[in-house]
Amino acid sequence: MTLQQVADRTRITRMHLENVEADRYNLLPPSVYLRGILMSLARELGLDPLRVSKSYLALSSEKSGRK
Repeated sequence: MTLQQVADRTRITRMHLENVEADRYNLLPPSVYLRGILMSLARELGLDPLRVSKSYLALSSEKSGRK
């Protein structure tokens, strides 16, 4: 599945998907929005949405200094 296919199916912008994939934490939206993006992406990929969002948000918070 390409990023464009995922973007079309989830209605998440390709830019956000590219930034998540590349761990560009400083270019991601605030965590309240990022959580929704991560959960939608995880569902589309057949992953546990809560687990994915919690682990990624913890990592992005640590790397970017967000809370």
